[in-house]
Amino acid sequence: MKTSFIHICLSVMLTVAVINALADDGADYNRPPLPKKLSLEEAKKIALQANPSLQVTVARLQAATAQLQQAQSNYMPTLDLTASVQRTQEVPKQNGGNGRSHFTTYNAGASFDWTLYDGMARKYDNIAKQVGLKIAQSNHEDAQRSLLLSVATAYYDTLLEVENIRIAKEDLKYNIDLQDTAQKKLERGAGNRSDVLNFQIKAKGAQANLIQSEQNLKIRHYTLVQLLGYSPSEIPEGFELQQVDDYSKDAALPSIDECVAYAFEHRPDIAAQNDAIERQSAMVDYYNSDNHPQISLFADYGLTRRKNPKFTHHDDSLVFGAQVRWNVFNGNKTRARVAEAYAGVLEARASLDALKQDIEKQVANQHTATNEARTLADLKNETEKLAEETRDLVRTEYNIGRVTATRLNEAQTDLTNAQAARAKAIILYWQYRENLAATTGKIMDTAK
Repeated sequence: MKTSFIHICLSVMLTVAVINALADDGADYNRPPLPKKLSLEEAKKIALQANPSLQVTVARLQAATAQLQQAQSNYMPTLDLTASVQRTQEVPKQNGGNGRSHFTTYNAGASFDWTLYDGMARKYDNIAKQVGLKIAQSNHEDAQRSLLLSVATAYYDTLLEVENIRIAKEDLKYNIDLQDTAQKKLERGAGNRSDVLNFQIKAKGAQANLIQSEQNLKIRHYTLVQLLGYSPSEIPEGFELQQVDDYSKDAALPSIDECVAYAFEHRPDIAAQNDAIERQSAMVDYYNSDNHPQISLFADYGLTRRKNPKFTHHDDSLVFGAQVRWNVFNGNKTRARVAEAYAGVLEARASLDALKQDIEKQVANQHTATNEARTLADLKNETEKLAEETRDLVRTEYNIGRVTATRLNEAQTDLTNAQAARAKAIILYWQYRENLAATTGKIMDTAK
């Protein structure tokens, strides 16, 4: 028991230091201004430091630490000091009074109690609380995992809107150029007014798309910086995100089986569920300890005096001894509590099996979706090149009068749509990569 006691004390001291460090990081974190150019890794690290929602799980860590300290205190003896003043107005004759007696009684004392053995209840209670602390830590890490995925999603949504702005600007510039070309042809007598109006309308449409995308970008910025723990007013002038890498140079994915194995080893929620089984098993032993005797030491020292509290050695009394208590029957209450705790073990094991099945499905789905997204990005990339080549050929034919403005409109619209589809496919690929990393727990590398 002494070895277990020392081990638990050391564990508590270490855990308290970790929790205090976590709390201090959240409370004393002096936020620097947002950088004007932000990378995804920087965004994740900032969110882990400044996002206020994580303080909820930090508080739960502190609560779990306090619960462990409460359980640890049961190994210690208890010492109570007491003092009282009691006024007696009348004492009946049968109790030695005269019916009119009155007096004041002063009492002071101390009581000592120390449980030496309780059927190992304290040991298993401490084990349960230690495991509860580990669960709180895993839940904190799982909250970080979810936050990191939210940051990545918001980051790539923002980049997609940046691409939409770029496409809209190119479309606007192209149609303004066509409008100028049609105007010059009209002035030379080789064109017509309808072509000028056509390209002017197309330019207005591109301008409207640009305005809408710029408004959407502001909203995306607000969402992202909120996840980072900042307010919209703290967004610096000229704020932008670092562009994504060339997806075609990204390493191939590990196999599904490798991803599943990694998830089972690194997912915080799986660790928490494994610990839940251990905690519930400790509760079975904790309740079963009621079937064992309890041995304790006790001592009571007291002073009692009438009239005034000027105690002397004639006023004191001391009682001490040892007590053995063994419950032999309580209506099967202990058996029922043990059965309830064991049912909790079975439930925790079933929950772990269900969680693993769900994670296997998630990993397989995200793995497949990521590979498909890469194939789709390749296809959209080729489609954009073909659409751009077609648009250039049609413009050449339009300039020499072989095709109408309507055909050129179609070619330009096809190119704009192809550009948007390519940008979306690439962003979608990177988002699926982040989804897969979150599903396997790989995304937690940022938090290490």
